[in-house]
Amino acid sequence: MKVYINGMLYEPEDAKVHVLGEGFLRGLGVRDTFVCRDRKFFHLDERLLFLQGIAPKVQMPFPWQVNDIKEALAITCEMSGFPGCDGVVRLILSAGMPERKVSNEPVEGTNEASAEKKISEIEAALIVIPMGVKKSDDKLPAPIAVMSLPNAPISGEMLLLERNLQCGPGTAFARNRAREKGNEEALILDGDGTVAACTGGDIYAIRDGTIWVPETTPASPMQENSVNILKDLGHNCNVQPLTVRDLQMAKECFLVSNLGEIRPIAAVDGGAIGDKKTGPTTQSIAAEFGEKIRSACQTPF
Repeated sequence: MKVYINGMLYEPEDAKVHVLGEGFLRGLGVRDTFVCRDRKFFHLDERLLFLQGIAPKVQMPFPWQVNDIKEALAITCEMSGFPGCDGVVRLILSAGMPERKVSNEPVEGTNEASAEKKISEIEAALIVIPMGVKKSDDKLPAPIAVMSLPNAPISGEMLLLERNLQCGPGTAFARNRAREKGNEEALILDGDGTVAACTGGDIYAIRDGTIWVPETTPASPMQENSVNILKDLGHNCNVQPLTVRDLQMAKECFLVSNLGEIRPIAAVDGGAIGDKKTGPTTQSIAAEFGEKIRSACQTPF
């Protein structure tokens, strides 16, 4: 495995960024996690353009071209032995140290005027970290329990932003609060009680032959992609505001993560979903969904 940083490949133990960089000190940066399937990535251009567009919202400089990032992903996967199998890589665009101003004080005893100049510091870091080979396994994980947080320490909009960037203290805090109560993930509600987002992915409910999708603002890129895939598979999807009660009345519920993985849901706020087991529709969707994602993967160049 090799770690890519600004055009250089390092052994993991030698991969370092500067301790005074903004990415290290303040966590200033954007990131995403990709599954590499036979050297291809799911909706690569779309996700990179999303990162480029979201960077200004977190005051992150973005000095790279999209092709620079594609090349970094391709090189890292090639050197980490991913061709021919599925691998997971994490992309981090981390801010370096900002320019600093240096004042040239006049030397004592001379008439030399002081001058101020800018010194460019370490550039922002383009980092690609291989997270290991992803095993091809059709077996779904066990159904999980989800707990809603009406008074969560994070808004639904902020959760979507943090979750799409694969980082954020609000997301971690909300998930930890849910896990303290024996649930795997937290469900964030808007002020009117409708479902805004889930910490583990986009949540879907199956009832009366229809897949019900919570209407969110902003819409998650993964949600848009997954709804299109579900429609291509012949499922009827209805995007509208949903409440916790709407989820509890469903025959089946599942999450779709940023990596396109399906996770069945057994209970929401203690209310059982169906028989708390993976339903047949969820099982069928999981089998077809992975193949659809694979066929939609793009090569970096």
